[in-house]
Amino acid sequence: AIHRGLADPRTGEFSPDTIHHLIPGRVAVPGSIDVLDVGCGYGSTCIELHKMLAGRWHGITISRRQARFAMQSATALVLRSALTFARTSFDAPLPRPFNLMCGIESLIHSPAPSGTIRNLVRSLVPGGQFIIVDDMPVDDVPANFAHDLERFKALWAQDLKRTSLPDSKRFR
Repeated sequence: AIHRGLADPRTGEFSPDTIHHLIPGRVAVPGSIDVLDVGCGYGSTCIELHKMLAGRWHGITISRRQARFAMQSATALVLRSALTFARTSFDAPLPRPFNLMCGIESLIHSPAPSGTIRNLVRSLVPGGQFIIVDDMPVDDVPANFAHDLERFKALWAQDLKRTSLPDSKRFR
């Protein structure tokens, strides 16, 4: 995984794989899942969470190299029918509807987060779930970074306010 290390609240272990242990307990989609991994990178989230949740997974990345590597990994693990990967923009039309989406450390790279989220949720089925995990410190930050953090939060909030998503699809 390329994810940032996180402390597992149950074990205290600090690992980049912690996020893969936290997400399954938060999935609230009835029935079989059909997942879009926004910013899938090399495919580790799709592979690891498929082991835990099964279902069908489609990962998108802007990197041709990452998409190729992810597909090679899925093929080597005999998961090719359950996992697919594509090189595309987060703002491009999606191939099908999904009942679960996850974006881990990916939406922060969007130049216009609300437009990106609006595009993605167009393919989220009614009652679907979108799990977003992005850099947002919750602990006190050093004083020299406090202004940067407040500016970051303000820009995200400002951009999300401009979105025209109905309340039922707005993410808080």
